Amino acid sequence: MGVVVSIVGPTASGKTELAVALAQHLQTEIVNADARQVYQGMAIGTAHPSAEELAGAKHHFVDFLPPSELFSAGAFEAQAVPVLSELCAERGSAVLAGGSGMYVEAALRGLDPLPADLAIRTALNGRLKEEGLAPLMDELRTLDPTHAQRMDTSQPAARRARPGGVPRLWQTVQLLPPRRTQTASVACGVDWTEPRAQRTAGTHRQASPRHDGGWMAGRSPGPAPPPP
Repeated sequence: MGVVVSIVGPTASGKTELAVALAQHLQTEIVNADARQVYQGMAIGTAHPSAEELAGAKHHFVDFLPPSELFSAGAFEAQAVPVLSELCAERGSAVLAGGSGMYVEAALRGLDPLPADLAIRTALNGRLKEEGLAPLMDELRTLDPTHAQRMDTSQPAARRARPGGVPRLWQTVQLLPPRRTQTASVACGVDWTEPRAQRTAGTHRQASPRHDGGWMAGRSPGPAPPPP
């Protein structure tokens, strides 16, 4: 049956380093679950795996899509689950690593097959721009009070349209019990209990190469490496 080991945690907590070490130990491969690292030409801004890390273990779903192409948690589920299943069947395990929680949930538990409707997305974005967040939250409280209560509307991401044109407010999906893969799963959350100053220093260490690489100046680091 095999087992999928998922590695999750906050930014700059060392997920990639741990994933590579674990993949080497288990003699398996890594399935990337970062919603931004799937795109080509965004190496600096997304802090995707370094050349050394890519060489240390094979990564799937890194630098494989042009930024102009839409990609969702549902699309990730459809493409990642067969890869995870194949790795588990052939190698006995697979490593799923990344900071996009919905991608991890989609791969491990599956999502309802909800249709994508760009017309509805456009209309909701128009309402968000014209009416603001409050009326939409009132409507959500009527439609799904449980989800509305869980939402942190203080975060800018809750008020901003994401790269597919979908405000996070409207990304309400029902997660189902395990049903997609015939594999067991183990979740490893990176426990970041360091003092705040050390956590801040770690974030700065990760951000500095992005700045030095030309992120703020708008320079490209060059063509992305070919997908493995």
